[in-house]
Parts: sequence; structure tokens; C-alpha cells
Amino acid sequence: MQAFDIILTDSRDLVTEVLNTITIDKAFLMDDKARYDVINGIYRQVHRHYGTICYLYNKILYASYMRSYQLGDLKTFAFYYSLYETN
Repeated sequence: MQAFDIILTDSRDLVTEVLNTITIDKAFLMDDKARYDVINGIYRQVHRHYGTICYLYNKILYASYMRSYQLGDLKTFAFYYSLYETN
């Protein structure tokens, strides 16, 4: 699926950017303001990425639900997403 390619590309870019941001100052001689700005920037990027993943997961979940609903097979949907426990 194209959505998973987007997530993987975004994840790879995020990790690369975070590592590059952290290792810019090789001696870790940042002052408190610079360190806070780096940590805050990383937090914002990870939070935005998490939001993207949640959005795409919910879209896939909804599409799967609607497909199961149309086929009249909601029990399979529930088992697939672990909404029911098997005995």
C-alpha cells in the first residue's frame, strides 16, 4: 500500500534528521537554550509523525470495518482486530 510507503519514508527521514540534529555539536557543548530547542524540535517532529501514523491506521481500520460491514462479516473483523477473544 502507498500509505505504508509514506510512513516508512517519513520514519526514515525523521530518524535521519533527529540523528543529524543531535550529532551537529560533536562535543555536546550546547548551552541550555540550544539543548532545549533541539529537544523541543525533536519532540514536535515525533509528535507530528505519531499523528500521521494514527491517522493512517484509523483510515485503514475504518475501511476494513466498512468492507466487513458490507459483506456482513463483522465477526471476522472483530477477531482480526482482537476485539473478541477466542476460547
